[in-house]
Amino acid sequence: MGYSLSWVAVKADPKAVYAALNVQPTGEREEIPESAFCGAQLSGGWTLIVFNRKELRDKQLATASRIGETIHCFVEEHVMVTVASRWRDGKQIWRVTHDGQKSADHLSADGQVPPDFAPIRDKYLAKQTAEPEEDVDHIFDIPVELARALTGFRHDQEFSGVGEKPFDVLEPSKKKWWSLS
Repeated sequence: MGYSLSWVAVKADPKAVYAALNVQPTGEREEIPESAFCGAQLSGGWTLIVFNRKELRDKQLATASRIGETIHCFVEEHVMVTVASRWRDGKQIWRVTHDGQKSADHLSADGQVPPDFAPIRDKYLAKQTAEPEEDVDHIFDIPVELARALTGFRHDQEFSGVGEKPFDVLEPSKKKWWSLS
């Protein structure tokens, strides 16, 4: 079984991020973000929320970005789709997408991508060229690595946070998280 998740990192106070995305801490903690919603603090002032088996909508990302710079990453390994994007003041600044359903080498970049993009793209394109087998998809990693380069977080790598259980288990607030106005 592969990963199916979205995560968002917002440069803002955790309480403000949780309120904007309508989640709240339960008091439980996890070593790995396995619950439906988990939060953690990253270095550099980023507040992270992982949404398992959920894809965030543009409306939710716009809301989060109004309280702080926002990096979003979507991973759906079942169909080999990854997306990374940056949002600021309610607007998407850039978006990088790999959709393995379109083609094994599909990659699109919209907006003003950061300087980190080109070396990451070139590294994974070279890896793909070196391993042309059909079941290898290094292009899949380009959006994921770009999001990691900007925030320090990657969903499938160890995360060293506060203590052994760096993730707060979150739950929807009274107002449903998916019904943002």
